[in-house]
Amino acid sequence: WVNGPFSGTLSDTNPSLDFDGGSLETGIEWVVGGDPTDGSDDDGLAPVIVNTSNPDFFIFTYRRADKANTDTNTSIAVEYGNNLNGWTTAVAGADIIITSDNDAAAVGIDLVKVKIRHTLAQGGKLFVRLNVEVATP
Repeated sequence: WVNGPFSGTLSDTNPSLDFDGGSLETGIEWVVGGDPTDGSDDDGLAPVIVNTSNPDFFIFTYRRADKANTDTNTSIAVEYGNNLNGWTTAVAGADIIITSDNDAAAVGIDLVKVKIRHTLAQGGKLFVRLNVEVATP
């Protein structure tokens, strides 16, 4: 990923760094198809969760760039839990539905929806996050 379209423009390629100061880490921007040198695009690229459009599911939606999805140095996982200490990876099944709309966000950027059944929220709480790990080759 370091040799991608922003090669040479990032003075620090640490994927955990928010290089542009826009609120998303550089590694997250790689996955969602953002520009890690322009902080003004971060708000529109951040994953979102809604609890109002479906009576049975929370819906977590994020953008996923094809290049990041197929990069062997990048792992992408949606995780959930009832506190911020323990996380479970979302895997498609009876209580979790995962769909991907090809190029729905832009050419080469899919829109991924992860529906998590309300019954998985313990004590009325459910936290969801996009966990991205990028290994620099």
